[in-house]
Amino acid sequence: MNDTTQNTAETVTSDRDESYESFILAKVAEAPAVGFEPPLSLTPSLFPHQRDIVRWACLRGRAAPRVTVPACAPRPIGDVIDFGAGVWSRVADRVEATRARVARGRRELGCDRFVMPYNGSGSGLTGRSLTRPLGTVTAADRWAVVDGDTMRMLTVAELRAAMGFPSSYVLPEQRCHATQMLGNAIVPAVAAAAVRAVMEAA
Repeated sequence: MNDTTQNTAETVTSDRDESYESFILAKVAEAPAVGFEPPLSLTPSLFPHQRDIVRWACLRGRAAPRVTVPACAPRPIGDVIDFGAGVWSRVADRVEATRARVARGRRELGCDRFVMPYNGSGSGLTGRSLTRPLGTVTAADRWAVVDGDTMRMLTVAELRAAMGFPSSYVLPEQRCHATQMLGNAIVPAVAAAAVRAVMEAA
């Protein structure tokens, strides 16, 4: 690189730096400080200009709107289970840990029909009454329903209804993709409340 090219590059870089500084200063001058204090140290994986943007957004950004979720009556999972649907298999054919969870559910609930987490610990060690709402729907198959000596995973239709989506809500045909979408979803009532809050604050 010759001297002329180097001088030109330095001038362009200098102009770009000054332009960026002017941009940030203008934003600071125009936006009132109504946000929150940014963290003292930001992740080093950010470039300098990205850290500036994060700090500016924290200090000068508008405060997040308050989301008020309407009170909704809990829906018992028993209301959405279709005992005539799905593919059932014998509890006796399942692995020992699953058989133990089923036995514990029967013992603690005193009945032969209930739901339970198929995998996991903690809440996965016990059954859940059909009169209670379903627990958290995850992005991978988790909830099974037990009916006497048989059991199966909840169907996509049942998971969709448990989340509060209407039966007309279209999901992928492949089960794993549909389950993943439902597990990553926000229940409609909460999503609607969030959108409403943003629109009112705009």
